[in-house]
Amino acid sequence: MKKIFNITFLGLTLVTCIGFSSNNFKNLKKSKNYTLASYTKIGNASTNLTSEAAKKIALNHAKVSENNATFTKIKLNTSNGKSVYNIQFFVNGKEYNYTIDANTGKVY
Repeated sequence: MKKIFNITFLGLTLVTCIGFSSNNFKNLKKSKNYTLASYTKIGNASTNLTSEAAKKIALNHAKVSENNATFTKIKLNTSNGKSVYNIQFFVNGKEYNYTIDANTGKVY
């Protein structure tokens, strides 16, 4: 009985993870500036902000339009025990790098 429960639990967990990953991939395909290689989700990190929200925070901070920006990296990492988005983009040859707290939206 315990074996059946463990197998069922493992199966449900796997299905949930696959469903979550496929939804993220669908969202990535909709955006022209993202590549699968430049987007990473780590472990069980819980965040209040989506990568899209973090991207908008970086653009607003840089005071540039999304239409002029070419994104090369949007990556979810941990830094000092906090989940952060590392974002890199270029506008007219100028490089912008941002680290944004994935829970508060604070720009570092």
